[in-house]
Amino acid sequence: MWHKEDSILIAVSGGADSMALLHGLSDLKDLHGAFMGVAHLNHGLRPEADEEESFVADQAARLGMPFHSRKACLEREHPGLGCEEAGRAARYDFFHFLMKTKNYTRIATAHHADDRREQILMNLVRGCGPDGLEGIPAVRDGFIVRPLITTEREPIITYLQTKGLSWKEDPSNRDTRFLRNRIRHQLIPLLEENFNPAIRKALLRTGDIAAEENRWMNTMAEKTYGRLLLKENGNSVSMDKNELSKLLPGHQARVLRHAIFRIQGHLQAMGQPHIEAMHKALQSTESSELHLPGKILVRLSQNILEIKKTGHPLRKKESPLPFFSKELHLPEKLPASILLPHDFGRLEILDQQPSNTPADMYTSLSDRLFPLTIRAPLPGDRMHPWGRGGSRKLMRLFSEKKVPKELRRKRPVIAVKEGIIWVPGLPPDEKNKAENSNDRPVWLLWYDEKL
Repeated sequence: MWHKEDSILIAVSGGADSMALLHGLSDLKDLHGAFMGVAHLNHGLRPEADEEESFVADQAARLGMPFHSRKACLEREHPGLGCEEAGRAARYDFFHFLMKTKNYTRIATAHHADDRREQILMNLVRGCGPDGLEGIPAVRDGFIVRPLITTEREPIITYLQTKGLSWKEDPSNRDTRFLRNRIRHQLIPLLEENFNPAIRKALLRTGDIAAEENRWMNTMAEKTYGRLLLKENGNSVSMDKNELSKLLPGHQARVLRHAIFRIQGHLQAMGQPHIEAMHKALQSTESSELHLPGKILVRLSQNILEIKKTGHPLRKKESPLPFFSKELHLPEKLPASILLPHDFGRLEILDQQPSNTPADMYTSLSDRLFPLTIRAPLPGDRMHPWGRGGSRKLMRLFSEKKVPKELRRKRPVIAVKEGIIWVPGLPPDEKNKAENSNDRPVWLLWYDEKL
């Protein structure tokens, strides 16, 4: 995972896992020989946060390691992300900053076997490809290392107890409002009891198989990248656009990710929507530019695709929103209410028309249209609004309704298999018309409410 000349930045929260990692690496210092420092991000979300920071600082001092910490403001630094996602983004931002400013070459995190199982299931329920099925790799991007990734939780606790080491308990780890905790405390025990008593081993086996196949596919992508490469320097790569556009989507996606990794050194914040945007641009014969996270500029012109890392923000842009999609069946009892993820507001399902509510914030529809899909908007979304005689892009409709730009991207899309039927703030779609008198009317009411 590292060499004697490396400098390891150990991410320590103060919990049992990170304390075991910290002291374990310290115990083995004579064996691995690397320089070590400690990083702690104070999320500032709980009353115990300052006490935990002091606890970790004291542990680092006792072991003679440099200690680095900062206090984050997640709402300001990562708007639009959920608490868990924002915390993770802030931690890795801090770790990358320390790598650049303090010359660390490795980041060591305390993820263990249970974390990997949970991540595999989290990725699966959200929707993922082979990379997601791998879960948490032992080494990511060449410099993020997880020495405990094959270790079970029980020996970690036994190690701490044997050495008489204390740790801090995070009460949020029991809060089942968070998806990871629901998977840990509810889904895995349910699968273990009712489906497969060996589900824990099966999940790790699935992750190992996916890891091997990912390694093979990435090797193929690297070879294709070399074949299509026209030019490469430290900050940009240029490839044959025509040949790249002929690749199957999965192959093309891996080549694009490899190209970005070559100039950036990591794939942080580079999600599937960004890859899909590049894929869509490659299918067009027109010249275009895409502005991606991390100051990445993608330029397509003639027969060349150029990916370039700039030294400054490309534009003043909004934070990228995470995608979500969920199926909504008609509840047995009405009214019912759903709080949507990622600050997309609240949706109410009613059996009568709401009163004292702006008319464009609710719509009626037939019960036959259920189940519905509720999702985040996507580039190019279109609908057929009542009385307009054709399809329109959502962005054009929002513009005509004078909906502020900062609000458009936070309106959920309500769709059926045939397409979009309503977006709050816009007229309903033609598909929303009642077909016969036996249809039971249901009302959807949306209002902006933060998670």
